[in-house]
Amino acid sequence: MLRWFFLILLLVNLALFAWFQQELNMRDRLSGRSELAGVDVKPVKLLSEIPVKLRQRKSSPAPGVTEQVGAELEQACFRIGDFSNKSAAVRFQQARLPDGVESSIRSVERNEPDYWVYVKSPEDLQQRQGLQAELRNSGLEVSLIKRGELKGELSLGRYSNKELAQALLSALLEQNHPAKIFEVSYKSSVFVIEVSHNGSRALSDSSIGELIATNPELKSEKKVCKGVASAEDPE
Repeated sequence: MLRWFFLILLLVNLALFAWFQQELNMRDRLSGRSELAGVDVKPVKLLSEIPVKLRQRKSSPAPGVTEQVGAELEQACFRIGDFSNKSAAVRFQQARLPDGVESSIRSVERNEPDYWVYVKSPEDLQQRQGLQAELRNSGLEVSLIKRGELKGELSLGRYSNKELAQALLSALLEQNHPAKIFEVSYKSSVFVIEVSHNGSRALSDSSIGELIATNPELKSEKKVCKGVASAEDPE
């Protein structure tokens, strides 16, 4: 009986020793002992151990951050365009914008796509001439492409409106013509009116919409302006 008592006591001691070692390892991890030599890590504190006042101070945003966000909101401005020439932008600026609204005219570059509708040209000259005559009789302007990737094909025009080009393509395919669309990108210079953030405060999205309602080709966007100059400023 005494032998069993000592055996149980030994097992209890072993269990206590293992539990004690586990607690030491856990305390070492929580105290921030780094596995990398020479790295000093501060002890970890539970949120419940941090005083309430200190927690509130830590969670509140820094004054500089609030000021920066407010400044970014104040720098929002409207951009109205595109105008094909500067004189058109000036006329709109003088006639449509309210008095006292600061604005400037800027020249910007756009990557504009064109949609070139073409028909594969037959190699036989008579067949090509017959196809050209058939397309012209349908009211289309047909010309032979003489250079570039589409050299030798029959051009039916370049369109800036993608929907219009696709409608023509569908009509040609219904007539069993081997038509395709070739997209061409080119750079163009246009003019926009930028209303400063001071002026934008006097204008709302709805009022800007009313200003461009009579010009469906114009669009407006709200963006962050770096400043509005009195003269034309290319981007």
